[in-house]
Amino acid sequence: MDIYKDTLNKVKVLIEDELYSSAELLLSYIIFQLQNKQIKKLVTYEVFSLFADCLVKKKEYKRAINYYTQAIEYIPKSGYDHKINILKEKIGNCYLKNKDYIQAKKIFESINYFNRPLSVNISLGKISVQIGDLRDAIIHYKMALRQQPLATEIWTEYLKYGGKIDDTLKSLFIENPDNIKFIKDYIEATYKIYNAQLNEAKNLFQIINSRFHQNIYILKAIADCYYRLGNNASAFYAFSQLHNIDPLYMDQMDVYSSIMKEYCNKPILINRLADELIRISEDRPESWVTMAHYSLMKSDLESALAFVDRALFLDNYHYEALIQKGKIYLLQSKPTNAIKYFKTALMHDPVNYAAYEGLVDSYSYLNKPTEAYTVAKKASEMMPKSARLLTLLGKTFTIDIELKDKVNIIFKKIMEIDSKYEPAIIFYSDFLMNEMKKDEAIEILEKYLKENETEKLNIKLGSIYLQTENYMKALDYFQRALQLNPESEEAKEGIENTEKKLSGSDDNDNDLQANNDEIIEDNYI
Repeated sequence: MDIYKDTLNKVKVLIEDELYSSAELLLSYIIFQLQNKQIKKLVTYEVFSLFADCLVKKKEYKRAINYYTQAIEYIPKSGYDHKINILKEKIGNCYLKNKDYIQAKKIFESINYFNRPLSVNISLGKISVQIGDLRDAIIHYKMALRQQPLATEIWTEYLKYGGKIDDTLKSLFIENPDNIKFIKDYIEATYKIYNAQLNEAKNLFQIINSRFHQNIYILKAIADCYYRLGNNASAFYAFSQLHNIDPLYMDQMDVYSSIMKEYCNKPILINRLADELIRISEDRPESWVTMAHYSLMKSDLESALAFVDRALFLDNYHYEALIQKGKIYLLQSKPTNAIKYFKTALMHDPVNYAAYEGLVDSYSYLNKPTEAYTVAKKASEMMPKSARLLTLLGKTFTIDIELKDKVNIIFKKIMEIDSKYEPAIIFYSDFLMNEMKKDEAIEILEKYLKENETEKLNIKLGSIYLQTENYMKALDYFQRALQLNPESEEAKEGIENTEKKLSGSDDNDNDLQANNDEIIEDNYI
């Protein structure tokens, strides 16, 4: 017996040194010897268990399940529940690695309810999400929170799938000392996010930030609130602050790139950020989603789709990747495929404006005004005073003959909430143009440009003047846009097209500059 124990100790040292093949070879010899000798079953259990551990490290999960199962058979049935539960958890994790969620759930649930460790309850929550049983996920996450109330990532999962902070959960914080009270405030603010109380959540995070100035985790939460509210300028500033404090921090950097794409419209900045993220880690979806944003800005849908797929391979429920895949499908005129990804994104992040917008655009493309209206109405009811969501609702009015007369009313309501909300001004000017009311569209854009001169409003007005053949005014507004953003491709293209019209040259050969400016993504990876 001592010989075996001594050999097992040597095997454990090999495993600690990550020499798994050597440990596996030595253990295979011991297993052969055990078949011919009568020794205590517990020693045999440990041999099989260690052998399976080596296989797991080598990612041979199916073989590992076989040896863990044999290990359980050698353990006495009474008095050793703890050891059996450890092995069951290992078997369940192997099934998880193989994405066999049903078997994993079955194994984990075979562990007695009262004896399940925190890790098992968390795994059961994740499995329930994977198989679409969100009600079950809430139950398991709640059990996990009772075991560890300070686990903020579990709180986030629990709350976003519809969990409530009841008295039993509130009581978990009663005995916590004051120096970690901010965790309770952080959780309450997160709860407000997933109850669509975004301004209240932002304010609470800002109070926490005043106590822990420039804490990157609180800054990220504030930036996320601004992003959800549609305040790209403030979101951009908060994310920039975070990135400057810790350039190696990766969480939600793909959201930062998405905001940068809309707010700055400078492909080189997105490409630079993608390069930084890839150098930090190629195993995080944020790196590849950011690269997809860059590819979309260069109108390279094929590369964008490849990058998004790589991100989803790393995390199949990464919501920014799901949204971008939906957008790519829309750009490829595949709205039915897009709907699938927007719905999945919405299931895993129910307060995500981009997912609602994607669904509305997809249903509009399919000429399904009722479905588009239903989605937009649901979103706007979550936050009735959100200019962003009311604009989305207004878009659905434009495709429904019976609701078109209400577009003017909803636009006025949006302007009462936020008179500088650019997407609403652009949406309304597009509506007027479609209704053949060009003078009114020009009047609206000129009015709001006096209050808030932006690149996009100048480009929109320049485009209308170009369409109405007022080339000098078109050129003026495109040049103003270029002054605001010297890297604006839309402004440059507008100037080029206008100058061609002024000179009377053929405008069929307008692809040369785009080809000259193209940057191949491979150079940046």
